[in-house]
Amino acid sequence: MFAASVTTGIASHIDKLIRGFLWGGAEQKHNLHAICWETVTSTKENGGLGITRTADLRKAVLAVIAFNVLLSPFALSKVMSIRNDWTGNPWEAHIKKGSAQVWKNLCYGLQLIRLAVRKILDSLSDIDVIRDPWFNTLPFSRIPTFINMMEAQYDYKLSSLVQGNSFFCLVIVGSKIF
Repeated sequence: MFAASVTTGIASHIDKLIRGFLWGGAEQKHNLHAICWETVTSTKENGGLGITRTADLRKAVLAVIAFNVLLSPFALSKVMSIRNDWTGNPWEAHIKKGSAQVWKNLCYGLQLIRLAVRKILDSLSDIDVIRDPWFNTLPFSRIPTFINMMEAQYDYKLSSLVQGNSFFCLVIVGSKIF
């Protein structure tokens, strides 16, 4: 697992090697840098080169691994959950003293996912599809369209759109992710 094996020290050393290659410097010889590393690692839209920091890549990989464990639990996740007293609710995962590094990485990935979650609900019937800002920062009724949604007669709840796991967005109901 890439993310579990790359520590902060290794990530900073990889970034140092990338900087050395980019600026043409060697261990003994230091060249003058025409641009700072923060600018190089910023996106192309912000004037950078779009080079990703290794630490940021590690965070992204950890979040993807944790998300895959949540969506499709397999034998390894069941063993890890039994060993670490995990109830299956992603927000109740905690790190005990003496936990394995893989479990610590999974818990950190779950924390990263929690930061990206749009809304946590008790049930799917709590959300009005058109009037509540559940998918975007604005509700669908406030987004300009060619259809006047306020005059339409509807009673759409999110539960009418979700059938099994066929609908996907970062909305969490209890311990299930849709």
